[in-house]
Amino acid sequence: MDLRIFLIGYVALVPNFENGTLTVVLPEARGELEHAHFPMLIWACKNQMEGCDQFPAEVPHKVLEHDPDFGVLSLRGEDIGLLGGIQGDAEKIAFAGGYERRSAFLRGFIGEVPKRSNAEDFAWVASLGKVSSGEGRIHGSLLRDPTAYQVAGRLQLSGVRGRASTFGFVDVEGSIYSFVFKGSGLPSIWDDRQALADVTLVSIPLQGEAATLRLEGLPPDTSRTRELQLRRSGQDGTIDIVIGNLPPFEYEHADQERGEHFSLYYRLVSGHAHGSSQIPLRGALSVSKESIEGPCHLVPPIIDYVEGRDSCPDESQVSSDVVIFGPHAASNRAICAQAVYLE
Repeated sequence: MDLRIFLIGYVALVPNFENGTLTVVLPEARGELEHAHFPMLIWACKNQMEGCDQFPAEVPHKVLEHDPDFGVLSLRGEDIGLLGGIQGDAEKIAFAGGYERRSAFLRGFIGEVPKRSNAEDFAWVASLGKVSSGEGRIHGSLLRDPTAYQVAGRLQLSGVRGRASTFGFVDVEGSIYSFVFKGSGLPSIWDDRQALADVTLVSIPLQGEAATLRLEGLPPDTSRTRELQLRRSGQDGTIDIVIGNLPPFEYEHADQERGEHFSLYYRLVSGHAHGSSQIPLRGALSVSKESIEGPCHLVPPIIDYVEGRDSCPDESQVSSDVVIFGPHAASNRAICAQAVYLE
């Protein structure tokens, strides 16, 4: 049985491909005027061993609707530890597709869109090392000595068996596009082009039928601790959770042509030059979302809940030019891709 961790929204990924480790950082961005994000841990109530923490008052209603089937915890500076996975000195996180540098470079040069055969490749997560003017190295304090003022949530996977892969892509009205990272001072032929991952999946095999998440407060409030115990329910072969840094669904500044949100990632780069940020703009190449991600009935319920939509809506209620997102009926989603950094 697996614990499936879905990473969604403004999430920074710091893999070490040689050692097989992965650090996940949710930067604090609640107070952003134009790019607010709300960091949360979400799980299915059926998996919680004792009771269920319902929708907390501090989470804005435009991010999630209350649903008695899901528990939600607002993250306010926590290190998230995992108990129950298969651990050992030789255990590693495997990255789907091997993250081969040559194929990633070629993919970015020609602006390839995913195929069913390579849609899980971790390389679809945008690399700051490719699209920034620097090396794309994350600021050391976020890995070694983060504070709750910088980091809303952090998950470090080291010495544990697992697999990291792309689960979902940025789409515009049902199509997955290749986005072009436009730079300043470089000829357009060198602009990086690629489809953008917006959901990353980390699957952790469990030793039994339960997992425990231990949350410990980051400085200055290190006294805060909490445990969330989750177990298998019925015949389900997985325990699903979401660790997300979510924008509001009805986003006032949303633009489906430009990924302005992406500029936030550059703040985390060590030594990044001000004004050299490159943001993704929608390109011409596209492929249908369903042809890559499969039929809508394969989407886990927790993803439908977090994305605020019904992946299999009644066709009689959906016109060809409107995207329905559950109770919000909003088509102005912000482009919220994810990014990979070097240690």
